[in-house]
Amino acid sequence: MSQDPKPSASVLQGLFYGRVAPPREERAQMTQPTLVIGHYRDPIHPFSDSDMLVRELPHARLVQASSILELRLTPERLTAEIVEFIGECFRPARGSGARRRSGSGAARSGRTRRPSA
Repeated sequence: MSQDPKPSASVLQGLFYGRVAPPREERAQMTQPTLVIGHYRDPIHPFSDSDMLVRELPHARLVQASSILELRLTPERLTAEIVEFIGECFRPARGSGARRRSGSGAARSGRTRRPSA
């Protein structure tokens, strides 16, 4: 007679590694934008966990993948979602006076480049 190893593995993970994610109270205070990708047939992370994370993180967005393999086998849709999300993260806030960084490094060194006439 064999026993399912999953519960034992969960206990060992908890003993050796402790909590995997911050508690709910800390998640509610996180202000960084967060992209959560989940799918209904994930055997390890139920889709309900993805939904819960999006509700608990103030600036989270949920994208539903069709399967655990979508990003590997047909990455176009999810990649487009990821690229859009990253673009939004680095877009300057309106009215902040922030400038985009140029690839030349001028913004990092404190110098600004004027456009040539």
